[in-house]
Amino acid sequence: MEIELTLKEAVFMKGTKKQQQQIEEKGRLSTDALNSLIRAFAEEFEYVRENGRGKNKVIILSGKRPQPIKLDKRHNNRATGRKTPFASQLELLIIKALRDAKNRNIEGSVGNVMFQMKMANERLCYYRQPNRIENYVKNLKENEINVSKDWLVHVLDKERDTMTGALLTALRRLEKKKLLKWSKYPVGAVKIFNPEIGEFTNKPTADSEDNPTGHVEYRFINLTIEQANKLAEIERNLKEKHEVTSFQIVTYPYSDKVQRYENELSSEYQKKGISYYFDSFSIRLVATENEVDRLLKDNEWMIEENYISKYLGYTIEKAKKRQQSYLDKTWGAPKEMQPVKQKLSEGVYVSEYESTVKHSVLPNF
Repeated sequence: MEIELTLKEAVFMKGTKKQQQQIEEKGRLSTDALNSLIRAFAEEFEYVRENGRGKNKVIILSGKRPQPIKLDKRHNNRATGRKTPFASQLELLIIKALRDAKNRNIEGSVGNVMFQMKMANERLCYYRQPNRIENYVKNLKENEINVSKDWLVHVLDKERDTMTGALLTALRRLEKKKLLKWSKYPVGAVKIFNPEIGEFTNKPTADSEDNPTGHVEYRFINLTIEQANKLAEIERNLKEKHEVTSFQIVTYPYSDKVQRYENELSSEYQKKGISYYFDSFSIRLVATENEVDRLLKDNEWMIEENYISKYLGYTIEKAKKRQQSYLDKTWGAPKEMQPVKQKLSEGVYVSEYESTVKHSVLPNF
């Protein structure tokens, strides 16, 4: 037998005073408040599901328990260090990648590490490299997937941050289990111009305007902590000076103030002989062959299927919360807004997010 309650009925039956106040004032609940309400009903009913949207949402209950239970909510405690629900599969993925790597060692930037570990496809791993985003937009359009550059950057930025956090959490957990060792160190990119040398003169050749001809390449050098701190201080001071945030730098790279910031930053770096810098990771497997075999024997077949499905489920849940949070605090959308807020205001954020994630983030195993 099913019991169907309107959202208001459900709130006044099991909700807190704060939730009752929310439903009276707004006619709906925030995502966190709704989840809390559903957990309260789940202590008394085996099956609790929601249907509809906004003020038309209903709560459907079935399978009343003979005795109410007290749910353990500790899995929601962020202090456990398990930032995402796919951490265990990710740990197996890391161990497998290290086992298969040359000398059981993986090194490089966070994007390079994620790519070698097959955490995601090339688009997500390397999209922050210069000019790659333009190629991704072009590639998507060729496949009849039309997304604006701002929108694509937003999705890639959110997912890269999530995966980077998950990777670092998994590395810490595996190090505590004494299965691997890892460290990170700052690396600076040095731009080098290699001129073409004339065969007869043995001197650099020049074009019609007497500019040397040749090609540019990058050489990478390890920085000291002191050098990296100086570069970070330059970056921090210029952000304050030009009043830009990291999000604005990634999302609006062609805005006037971001361009002014980038130009001055490039000039300051150039004085140090550096084009840009990043953290490089060194990860080494120290577990014995027997330990690795034991870990992967019964679980290796699960990695790809579970990692992808759990990751997609998790990222869509995040998108739903972002959508609901925006709708909860927005009354009437302005006519002109940037693409991400436009999707939020139209209520199509989640479906668009899911489509973009599937095409631009998930790994191709």
